[in-house]
Amino acid sequence: MKLNWGNGIFIFYVLFVGALVFQLVKSFQYDHSLVVDDYYQKDIEYQKQFDKLKNTKELSEPLRIKYLKEENQVKIVFPEDITTAKGEILFYRANDKSKDFQLPVENAKDIFVPTSFLVRGEWTVSVDWVTDDVAYFEENNIQIL
Repeated sequence: MKLNWGNGIFIFYVLFVGALVFQLVKSFQYDHSLVVDDYYQKDIEYQKQFDKLKNTKELSEPLRIKYLKEENQVKIVFPEDITTAKGEILFYRANDKSKDFQLPVENAKDIFVPTSFLVRGEWTVSVDWVTDDVAYFEENNIQIL
């Protein structure tokens, strides 16, 4: 069969439509959910978050979040001058919302979180706490190996 340019145009359109259909099918398989469910409400309340970050920067020493590979745990160390704290710790996995979990903060002692049940990869650890009616927030990325 000889290929003339009418057949060439037909083949081009068939391939083009096939590529579009392929992209459409792939886009329906992708999870398009937002990172957090109440995204717009959180955006409105960001000034409170900004104040927490400012308070955290004014601490005499920072809150430290470290991954201890040898002990297979995450260590969260509060500053020495903070004696009481109430709040929560959020372990956030950006690519899989179902893996996120929260832990309560009841006091300002060192907190150890075992990592044996965590999926390997990048996690964001957010600590949101209140001490003496002053709110603080610290967030670090850790790599679980």
